[in-house]
Amino acid sequence: LDSTKTYQVKFWGSRMTPDLYRILEVRKAGDTAWQQYNGANNTDPSQAAVIGGIHGVSSVVFQMQVGARSTFGHISVVDILAVSGPASLSGSANLPVAVSEQVPETGRILIAPNPTRNSFHILMNDPYRGRMAVQLVSLTGQVIRSQQLDKEAGFLDLPLQSSGLPNGMYLIQILEGKVSVILKLIKQ
Repeated sequence: LDSTKTYQVKFWGSRMTPDLYRILEVRKAGDTAWQQYNGANNTDPSQAAVIGGIHGVSSVVFQMQVGARSTFGHISVVDILAVSGPASLSGSANLPVAVSEQVPETGRILIAPNPTRNSFHILMNDPYRGRMAVQLVSLTGQVIRSQQLDKEAGFLDLPLQSSGLPNGMYLIQILEGKVSVILKLIKQ
């Protein structure tokens, strides 16, 4: 985290299940109040546990526990949003520049543009080289598209189509070797 910025962190997940409760409670270490959400059949990302006002730190620790009437909770998305502070080209900011100008910092992955209408690019800049997979997944866990490719250089610009998809939120899962990264994509 950039200590000059203020952040909001959302914890959200959905598991389609006959269970009524998959409650997860989350709080910033040192806080007394728990934020909670129910991940059972929750397809509305606005029903997330939200922790805001994170400022002046370069890292933060969160505590999580399973809530009442639940045997376990479920998280699929952790959304970190800089809500104030100096502008930056890193992260997932939607900046009015061409895709080729949105080169992520080393170790970062961007989806641009996001939100998208007809097409988008996955921009990666990391040292990994080798076989990788990219999956477009619905919030119910259904794999909509899957692609495997060989990443031969540190930087990758992977164009993908989103035309024909219903409007809404999707997850992009990227598998590089044993590392898995999940990002959100908004289709408008």
